[in-house]
Amino acid sequence: MVTMFGGPPGVGKTAFVMQLIVDALRHTPTLKALVANVEMPPASLLDQQLARFSGIDLHTIRHRKLKPEHSKRVGHGLHILADLMDRLMFLGMPFSLENVAKAGEDCEADMIVLDYLQRFAPPGEHSHKKAAVDASMELVRGMADCGVAVVVAAVGRQRDEKGGADTQGSTLRASGSRANWSMGRTTLFSLWRRTPTTRPRSP
Repeated sequence: MVTMFGGPPGVGKTAFVMQLIVDALRHTPTLKALVANVEMPPASLLDQQLARFSGIDLHTIRHRKLKPEHSKRVGHGLHILADLMDRLMFLGMPFSLENVAKAGEDCEADMIVLDYLQRFAPPGEHSHKKAAVDASMELVRGMADCGVAVVVAAVGRQRDEKGGADTQGSTLRASGSRANWSMGRTTLFSLWRRTPTTRPRSP
């Protein structure tokens, strides 16, 4: 199955997806996950999780401004992460979908994270964006058909002041139809910042 989280830059897709993956690993001792993140190195992604589990703000963790009084909480967070590290893998370069598929097979990953999908080179050469997106989605679906849970983060536009802009992501628009994602194997979620002018969706 493919699960996609679309939304504008900075809305929190990466942090949210990493929280889901780490929690899945914590609750399922046999699960293995491969994280392919083009924009953030593994150390930064793990800093976010250490801040989360220790209860220490991310700025203090990231800039190593820790004090003796932090030691117990840091130890608690590190202990949680240490239990996961033999099952949490990170993709190195090249950031191509073919490399993701190979690495996922090599490490026997049960879950694969693609963040952001638009930044991964699709297989082959393509004359226009829609063809490239179609090729990317074909490979992503192929991973899912092999029994791997694929979690995708994709960049979309921010909502306008009337709350009416499309937040499903430019990948969906380029693919030509949301029907390309349905087929019973894909779940879509839109993330955006709520502002005083954002209108909630109708039930």
